[in-house]
Amino acid sequence: MRILMVSKFKEFRGGVEAHIRDLSDGLGRGGHQVRLFASEDLPEAARAFDVGATGLAQRAHAATQLLWNGAARESVLREIDAFQPDLVHYHAIYHQLSASVLRTQFGGPVVMTLHDYKFSAPCYSLFRDDSVCELCVGKVLPVDAVKYRCVRGSAVASSLCAVEAVVNRRSYLKHVDRFVVPSRYAADIASRGGVPEDRIAVVPWGVGSRPDHDGADRVPSADSRRFAYVGRLHGNKGIGLLLQAWEKLAPNHQAELFIAGGGEMASAVLEAAARDSSIHYMGVLTSKDVQSLLGETDCLVVPSLVPESMGLSALEGMLAGVPVLLSDRGALGDLMGPGVVAIHQLSPEGLANDLNSLISSADRLRDLRKHLRGRDLSPYKASVMVSGMERVYMQAESTGN
Repeated sequence: MRILMVSKFKEFRGGVEAHIRDLSDGLGRGGHQVRLFASEDLPEAARAFDVGATGLAQRAHAATQLLWNGAARESVLREIDAFQPDLVHYHAIYHQLSASVLRTQFGGPVVMTLHDYKFSAPCYSLFRDDSVCELCVGKVLPVDAVKYRCVRGSAVASSLCAVEAVVNRRSYLKHVDRFVVPSRYAADIASRGGVPEDRIAVVPWGVGSRPDHDGADRVPSADSRRFAYVGRLHGNKGIGLLLQAWEKLAPNHQAELFIAGGGEMASAVLEAAARDSSIHYMGVLTSKDVQSLLGETDCLVVPSLVPESMGLSALEGMLAGVPVLLSDRGALGDLMGPGVVAIHQLSPEGLANDLNSLISSADRLRDLRKHLRGRDLSPYKASVMVSGMERVYMQAESTGN
């Protein structure tokens, strides 16, 4: 099968790009031909979109591109004509590409993965004022997003995204045959947001096996515990919370924290590492280097504040045999079980208490690793993800919208 993937970005920025890479690689190994179209393929003038634009002209341009990006649509049409796909699989297309790229008159099956909650609410993270918020989910007119300025704290940006939600939701439902979500939590939000349940398929993200860097047999050192954070350095991901908690650890603690990733809080991480020799900033790592880090890690920390649709970082740690300390926000709650510890309270004091408990007991870390090793994680393997997606493709091909 010839499959055209369409998404915002090609270059790695986070979980969406990692998922598309892993899925495309798996499909390719299965004999499919996969091509990715992204905003980097657009003419320069058609790429930029600023949801926080200021000035009348800039706001008008931003609003136009948000609702209809004609250059993006024409580019996708040319790509379809050149590649002649059997199926088009859309991913994150809003803002940089817009829902206009759905309107291609492509005669074959169309699938779309809902990586976040943009279909159901203007604020795609379902997070505001440090709390999970679902006020807009299921609302025909998402006025609460405007009322509380949920998008960048801006009334203008929130209004634009609210209009986008109302206008584009119809396009999604009209042009997409099957919607894919990575978790039961995400499926519930999509259903409540208006996607018919019989058009939703749950296909968990999968992670390839990494036999060269399997941390399952690692024995915690008697002298020091090694913790790691791998992911975007954004406040919503809990990196600020982790840094605050680390400052509250017991005096003379025997632990080190390795932080890998990039983002707006990179400078804060660098400053923390300069103050505290037990904190190490690794920068943005390759997939291979992430696996090497996990192979030397006693516990992975995933303190996300937002309701995650899946939790790729936690999955990578679990499949590498590394115990995980995580919040239960969104789909992260689905990962609870042997080898996984819930953060009891998402506060600096609460997280510090959980970290101190793990630091003080090498035996507990060893038991967590042993229990994780005996857990069935096969539903989260890359091969299972690829097989699940192939089934969705066949369903879309046979039934259509």
